[in-house]
Amino acid sequence: MLSDLQGTIFCVDSAPDVFPVQLRTVLEDMSENEIQDAVIDRMCTLMAGERCEDLCERLGDVSSWNEKVDLSWQHLRGLAHYSSQYVCNSIHTAYGRIAEAKKYNADHLKKSPMRSKIVLMRCRTQPEALAACPGDFGLSQYSTQPVDVHELQAEHSDALLDLRCTPIVHKYLDPSLLEDYSQKNLCETYSTNNNKFLDLTEQVYEEA
Repeated sequence: MLSDLQGTIFCVDSAPDVFPVQLRTVLEDMSENEIQDAVIDRMCTLMAGERCEDLCERLGDVSSWNEKVDLSWQHLRGLAHYSSQYVCNSIHTAYGRIAEAKKYNADHLKKSPMRSKIVLMRCRTQPEALAACPGDFGLSQYSTQPVDVHELQAEHSDALLDLRCTPIVHKYLDPSLLEDYSQKNLCETYSTNNNKFLDLTEQVYEEA
């Protein structure tokens, strides 16, 4: 039960009530066929390292989603060093996430508000479709605690790159956690095998 959990939840320029609106703004009036073609175009471009113009033209002659996926991995043979299974799974996953996102409905979460603190980091510039949304994006319906709202300067697509994100998160962390982190020797994480390094050093001294 979400109502039994307690902590701090950080929402970056989105919330359950505004996410469907944001998604529709991005997808605009694209048909399902156009969304499929766009997903394949994007995924194949990432895997091939360049735009696959020929593939985009051939997709227009195919209507079945599975046929489009098969056409994609066949096109990538020789262009990308990935197995056909990896290519197909990656494309199916990317499209599947969009399909699930379009069906998203968070009404059930409002029935049992959380005790957790919700922190919203919202971008200063918002699309016109969200003009009527409250300043906290309606998050007050999901928690028994007041919602804290912080403004970011970046656009939505670059929100996580905004330098304000880190100090905002730090503000809500336990002071002891920050102190432990500041005292931690981070260099240790880059040594994959200390014993091997010591063995090699001892061997050099023995040979000398």
